[in-house]
Amino acid sequence: MASEQHGTYVGPVEKLKGKTALLLPGGDDDDDSPDLQAQFDDIDTGFGHGWYTFSKSSFEIDPEVDFDVPDS
Repeated sequence: MASEQHGTYVGPVEKLKGKTALLLPGGDDDDDSPDLQAQFDDIDTGFGHGWYTFSKSSFEIDPEVDFDVPDS
């Protein structure tokens, strides 16, 4: 996980299941880290401000979207 990504929480915390979040590498941009940093899109989760450490396995990472539209 080299840069920011987006994902959906699938971990054990019921109130977070199905919630989406912006995700960053867990520490020192280390792809081998078992953790990541998450900031949830829904601020009512209590995790919408600041960054919080979660296990990578707690998220399904969304596929990357290529926003480049070919010229017609």
